[in-house]
Amino acid sequence: KTKDSLLFDVGFNTCNLSAFEKLLAEDLEFYHDKGGLTESKKAFVESFKNGMCKSPNFKSRRELVAGSLEVYPLFDNGILYGALQKGVHRFFESANGQAETQGSTAKFTHLWLKEESQWTIKRVLSYDHQMIPIKNNSEEITVSKTILSNYTGSYQAQQTGTVHISLGDKGLIMKAN
Repeated sequence: KTKDSLLFDVGFNTCNLSAFEKLLAEDLEFYHDKGGLTESKKAFVESFKNGMCKSPNFKSRRELVAGSLEVYPLFDNGILYGALQKGVHRFFESANGQAETQGSTAKFTHLWLKEESQWTIKRVLSYDHQMIPIKNNSEEITVSKTILSNYTGSYQAQQTGTVHISLGDKGLIMKAN
């Protein structure tokens, strides 16, 4: 799950190509049900760089569907050498500063290999891309301002630096860089 987070939350969601590159095997094979086959790390990074990361006016974000991630270890004579990871993720897009809209939802399977204590992705299957509306099953609750005030203050966040939480009329307000 940590490597998944590095791959998507750090790499994909922010177009941090160096984060991607550290996690991909040189002979990566990426099978996509809509975009076809990509047969190397170099080709994958280039397509990403010249595709969705090319324009600063376009943003794509991937979100792992809660509870969908499954990981299965792979052993050779009792020694861990890899893992199969599968799950469901959904994508969101925004362009020219507009509000984010929902993109597709898809299934994925990754083959991770451990070589010299380093984990890399060797094979990727990305399939069953569909436009599925997100159902909001949440319900609104009311929390007293006394309880909310316990969470106000300034916090340090690894990605954004200092985050300030204050009390507003309808709840907490977060301000970050």
